[in-house]
Amino acid sequence: MALPITPDLYVGDLIDSGEYAPLSDYFFTHLDDRMRDRTLGWYGFERVGFQKGLDRAKELLESGQQVIYDVYTDEERQEEPDREEAKVLYFPVAEKDRPYAVILSGGGLNRQWGLVEGFPVAARLNELGIPTFLLYYRTQQRPVIDKSIADTRRGMQWIHDHAEELHVKQGHYMIGGFSAGALVAGLFGTKEHGYTHTTVPKPELMVQAYTTSLLRDYVVLAKVVGSARDFLERIGGVDYKWSTVKPYRLVSLVDADYPPTYFTANRDDTTVPVLNTLKMERKLRRLGVPTKLKLGRRGGHSFGLGIGMDVDGWLDEAVRFWNELAGEEA
Repeated sequence: MALPITPDLYVGDLIDSGEYAPLSDYFFTHLDDRMRDRTLGWYGFERVGFQKGLDRAKELLESGQQVIYDVYTDEERQEEPDREEAKVLYFPVAEKDRPYAVILSGGGLNRQWGLVEGFPVAARLNELGIPTFLLYYRTQQRPVIDKSIADTRRGMQWIHDHAEELHVKQGHYMIGGFSAGALVAGLFGTKEHGYTHTTVPKPELMVQAYTTSLLRDYVVLAKVVGSARDFLERIGGVDYKWSTVKPYRLVSLVDADYPPTYFTANRDDTTVPVLNTLKMERKLRRLGVPTKLKLGRRGGHSFGLGIGMDVDGWLDEAVRFWNELAGEEA
């Protein structure tokens, strides 16, 4: 009998059931006991869209098709064993040769919250007819940001190179991320760290959900908040200074050629101050880059699809914005 998906279900029990293996390895990377011992309700059962994401995961498993792909060769993974963390998970649609989406979940560069910010998002994008890739990058090391960036570039290149066999429209895509994943995805849109180091064209749309674009506020927070200090160490190393963090300050790297960008966040987010979103959006507007912003009053951080919140429908709106940019019917 299938495991009932309810708000009272513990993450550990969901994974230990084996019903979602091997995809369950990507629900939360670097999973610890603290996260295992939380219920789906603790993460926000309804707002995240857990049922939608898990139902789509079950469909993919029952289909027998390959979902998990390495982006580095066997030889490259032998040279650097931690490259094993870099993967793409493919959520296809029936229609062929469609523009595609790439999603990077967050987790403070300590892990990736794929169950919250990956699977439900991919499931909804599939419902909208968009083939979707969840891109997994290296995390947890101090520092790790350069490896996260390298994995993102490699993953994007891998998708581009395999577009024909994956039945997606080569070169036509949006990329988006959440929190720390929004930083890594956002850096892919820059000339310094991103697509210009690949043969992949510029993203048609960048999606930034509660982005960590400033970094300066974390330097202040790190004096009193351990998680902020940990985040900075994963960017600038254990002996980080502003000079080792600043090269990844997204808001300083964007220019008038940055991809059109869709933003969403909540004003009451206590994990990533909403100022990160507001300053980034204002900077792009001043540069003349097309932007759209859906801002909620309440709902905090890590809201996934944001069902029932002020930001409810943000993903559909982002897709409509993408279609408008392409001159298609919304």
